[in-house]
Amino acid sequence: MGLLGGGNTGGTGFATGATCTTSGTYRASNKYIDLILVLVAGDIFPAFCDGKKTTWYALTQSLPTNKSGAFTSVKVAAGSIQERTAKRLNGDNEAHQAQEGF
Repeated sequence: MGLLGGGNTGGTGFATGATCTTSGTYRASNKYIDLILVLVAGDIFPAFCDGKKTTWYALTQSLPTNKSGAFTSVKVAAGSIQERTAKRLNGDNEAHQAQEGF
């Protein structure tokens, strides 16, 4: 079982301290954060990151969609990210050298 995107939860939840019966990807959340965890059958479901007991839900394999049910993608010209990164890094390096008196 893998996480492919949106991470819809499905099925019965597993409480903190329960034994994982099926290897897979699980999700627990509170009003601040979602935690994603990969467990192997036989592992114990842990407490949430704040130390409180929680319920873990198996993630189903799904892809996120918008209201129209379609993907939207962002197209970036080949090499444009590397060019911008290089320019920025060179600019940062030149500024640093000027500050140091090189």
